[in-house]
Amino acid sequence: MARAENRESPDPEPLLERARRLEATGRRLLEQLNRSLYESERCLRRSESRSPSLANSVEGRLRTSPFLPLRNVTCEEHDGRVTLRGRVPTQYLQTFACSLVRSIDGVREVSNQIEVVPLGAPR
Repeated sequence: MARAENRESPDPEPLLERARRLEATGRRLLEQLNRSLYESERCLRRSESRSPSLANSVEGRLRTSPFLPLRNVTCEEHDGRVTLRGRVPTQYLQTFACSLVRSIDGVREVSNQIEVVPLGAPR
């Protein structure tokens, strides 16, 4: 015979508090990303006045990224075709680097040869 169990619903307050903390963390990350993009644009405008090569613009954009592993990514450029090389810990960063570089004026094609090597993996 099935017995009806008297289960109380979980208290929603801890869930609401977690959601608020997660939202606040998301806002902070978005603010940091916006600051970094602003700084990157400022750096590019400054370097464009010295007529840099496209490779310098790409590396400048990667160096000012809020994601530290992207600062070690290198690039080669020939006639608007950019090849990215390096190592990052996640697939997301690999994809982000590619999309970041595609947004730069003058980049026609991106060859993403960045390796994904999880943290702690042997090199």
